[in-house]
Amino acid sequence: MTMPIALQKNTSFRPGLLSLALAIWLYAGSANAQSWAELTAAQQQVLSPFAERWDQLPEQRRAHLLKGAERWQAMTPEQREAAKGRAERWRNMTPEQRERVSARAQRWHEIPPDQRAALRERLASLTPQQRERLRKRREALQALPPDERAALRERFRHLRDLPREQRRAARECLQGRPVHQARSCLPP
Repeated sequence: MTMPIALQKNTSFRPGLLSLALAIWLYAGSANAQSWAELTAAQQQVLSPFAERWDQLPEQRRAHLLKGAERWQAMTPEQREAAKGRAERWRNMTPEQRERVSARAQRWHEIPPDQRAALRERLASLTPQQRERLRKRREALQALPPDERAALRERFRHLRDLPREQRRAARECLQGRPVHQARSCLPP
């Protein structure tokens, strides 16, 4: 990479520019590395569980926690209650359950944003009865042994490759059937 001509000719300008860049870099680093005393009262309130060890936390961890505190402060009371409920459920999960949830979240984030929006919209349009049926089917699927679940999942993937009429027939066959009977509706 070559230096701009103005900098090449004016060597007295380079140390000043270097000093300015260094000062900006140091300031940016120190802004992220706030000590506990430098946090606002609102931030301290949200981050109070970390008060004792805040100054010993790595800078990256503090920045992550500060970002979370900002999101928390922007939430409505209803959103905060929902977040507390999710945190409580997470604490009560086994390591295996947490791993499954994390994997599911990762798969969700791999879906393009427009498709995620379409799925959210589709889920929001379901009636409470349809949502309950969907929840029960998911629970039944989770209750299957892992090898059966994997085999069933693979057969469902093949549905995408079928002609529309065969997909429709399989969907109609699946309506109202328990998960363990789904294999009879799916092509081999």
